[in-house]
Amino acid sequence: MRARSSMIEASDESPLRFLDLSSGAVQQWVDDIHYLSNSTDSDSLVSVWVIGDYSTQNVRRVASEALLAAGSEHAMRVALVHVPFGSEAQTDRAQGEEDDEDCDVDAPQVLFQLVSAQHELSEASNVLGFVSALLTDPEQAKAQTNDRLAQLAEPAGDMADDAEQTFVRTRHTLNKLGALPALRDACVVAVNGRVLPQITTETVSSDTFVLLARYEWRERIDAISRALTSIGIESSEPSVLLKATAIVEHGKTLFGSSSVFQRKAPVERKRLAEQSTAFFKFGDSSNARFRVQCVVDPLSEHAQKWAPMLQTLLTLPDVSLELWLNPQLKIKELPVRRFYRYLWPHTLEFDSSGAVSGPVVELEGIPTDPLLTLGMDVPASWLVTATDSVHDLDNIRLSAVRSDDISATFRLMHILVEGHLVDTHSRKPARGLEVRLGTVADAAMTDTIVMANLGYLQLKAGPGVWQFSIRPGRSADIYRIDHIGKSSWNYSAAKRATLEDSRPVLVTSFSGTTIFPLVSKRPGRESDDVLDTAALPQPTSPPSMWGKLKGSFSVATTTAPHFDVFAVASGHLYERLMSIMMLSVRNNTQSTVKFWLIENFLSPSFKAFVPLMAAEFDFDYEFVTYKWPHWLHHETEKQRTIWGYKILFLDVLFPLSLDRVIFVDADQIVRADLQELKDMDLEGAPYGFTPFCDDRPEIDGFRFWKHGWWRDHLRGKPYHISALFVVDLNRFRQLAAGDRMRGQYQALSQDGGSLANLDQDLPNNMQHIVPIYSLPQEWLWCETWCGD
Repeated sequence: MRARSSMIEASDESPLRFLDLSSGAVQQWVDDIHYLSNSTDSDSLVSVWVIGDYSTQNVRRVASEALLAAGSEHAMRVALVHVPFGSEAQTDRAQGEEDDEDCDVDAPQVLFQLVSAQHELSEASNVLGFVSALLTDPEQAKAQTNDRLAQLAEPAGDMADDAEQTFVRTRHTLNKLGALPALRDACVVAVNGRVLPQITTETVSSDTFVLLARYEWRERIDAISRALTSIGIESSEPSVLLKATAIVEHGKTLFGSSSVFQRKAPVERKRLAEQSTAFFKFGDSSNARFRVQCVVDPLSEHAQKWAPMLQTLLTLPDVSLELWLNPQLKIKELPVRRFYRYLWPHTLEFDSSGAVSGPVVELEGIPTDPLLTLGMDVPASWLVTATDSVHDLDNIRLSAVRSDDISATFRLMHILVEGHLVDTHSRKPARGLEVRLGTVADAAMTDTIVMANLGYLQLKAGPGVWQFSIRPGRSADIYRIDHIGKSSWNYSAAKRATLEDSRPVLVTSFSGTTIFPLVSKRPGRESDDVLDTAALPQPTSPPSMWGKLKGSFSVATTTAPHFDVFAVASGHLYERLMSIMMLSVRNNTQSTVKFWLIENFLSPSFKAFVPLMAAEFDFDYEFVTYKWPHWLHHETEKQRTIWGYKILFLDVLFPLSLDRVIFVDADQIVRADLQELKDMDLEGAPYGFTPFCDDRPEIDGFRFWKHGWWRDHLRGKPYHISALFVVDLNRFRQLAAGDRMRGQYQALSQDGGSLANLDQDLPNNMQHIVPIYSLPQEWLWCETWCGD
């Protein structure tokens, strides 16, 4: 069995790369290349180029192994492509510096003479063997051959000019193609347009080239050959096959195929009978340039989106459609529970004044009695919010609406920059690393931390040029940015990276941008961890008597007391309740307060009311939002989605400068100063919740945590309520609590019977891993559970 070579199969270090042979000048140069083979040209369908400076021994050695392979592999031909290293001055200087036996300045011309004149000789295979021997031992090769070959193996003045012109032309062409070797004794190997990693000191044998030729034939060349034959093009001409393979495969790389390194699993295809009653044809398929075939379940949410897309496609010229309806044979309930419109206009529309009309979606004929919610289905990289509507978009009952219709305006607020960041050396996510996105003028417009889940990061942006950097502090002290890939991690580029504090990120599409940053630890910090709990600020001990006395004479330098509250509400009713809750918080404290409100679910009218309320009652506010990651199991019910935002994204929802935040349910009334929660020692726990009361015995049967699975799982620990809790965000991030909770959620959410009360069940389920500090009972009193 022949050994596998790292140069044959693509990898992160050596991704697939193909030469662009589409221009006429390049194709003319390709046609003028001479090859050596052991068979006729029509049999040698795999073309191998060995590119390098043939005055060096290493390049000649690699070429010799390639020719030995061609001697045994009849489907393979080899071109010896000489390119003098560097400019003329560099070449002369290099020749002057290397006078040893490794450098043979006559070798390139001699090889040119032999290959150019091979067709004058009766036995082409003799030339192949002679050139192979000449590359390794010139004197012995000349002694053992005929006079004509021996004559061609000596430099001839009359061919020197032709050789020099060919070498200059070759160097110019390969420079445009980006295929010049980087080092003098290195060479570049190309197989039907595929460029392999540069060969310097790696041992390459003839077996390697045989395996390479067979691999490329099986993976790419054979398919192109059969495709050319099917459309009437003669595929037995090696130069045609070479150019076709290179052009097709180079085109694939331009579209950023993500399956370059992995072979796709085979897909079983079944031929569906066109005579089926569920088969429909649209357009003239015999003359169409684009034939669309679609199999769809008509009673599915996917069909709601695909139907208007197919309609739009049919409005385009030269398009035909073959549609098969494939519904489920048995259903227990109607699988579609929404009214849906998909906007994909195929032409611009204009109003009466000639201006371009804005995009409008209309839903008509909707039943008037059911309670409905209006939402948007947008690309994963969009952050969209409602900006104008007087209606409660979460609770729509058309029969109760006085006007004839309900209208709402939605606006695209941000386009996301998403990414997957890993450590260059460990190739694992650098979890907990703090990163930021900004501009040259403002480097910290938004920030986040890197999740352990896929190394995921999410930053709000918009069209333009942005600067991605590591946030100053412990993260920047330990890590530096090596490289940012566009479609995958480029470890080779990371090794050549220069030290820069930030790297540019371009958002040039409405599809957003996904980046693949590589980072590495700074010298001397290889053993450090950004999540090292020893690096956390330690809680201060109570002051001694002498400290109190000393402090009474010192100038006060502390800032005014302050705490932060976050809340979430959906619908006009709960927004009114939340405004009452916010007022109760403000009226029970002398501290300054800032409210963080999750914008995803707020109505336009409430967002317009909050600034007026803040000015009247003297508090700060900020709307925050986060896009539910596409890789995380997504809830379909809105209430469960709200519960998810309440607990799953605590580490990434707020700016990294915020150190502690208090959650209060929208329907709560606060009767105490929440500054006490802000100052409370949580004894090392990342958050504190209030346990459910136990002092109303008549409802013991409803305390599910005292029975069955919950009783066994809690092992004596209390079950906590989530209507109010305090989060030490620094500690929460340091323990990677967010990563742990999302991982547990992903596992449990696949079971429909788990996490019935998501926002309570998840933290209580995980309190053996992410500890909960139990707040004093008086912080949350509920009439249902607590005694009088």
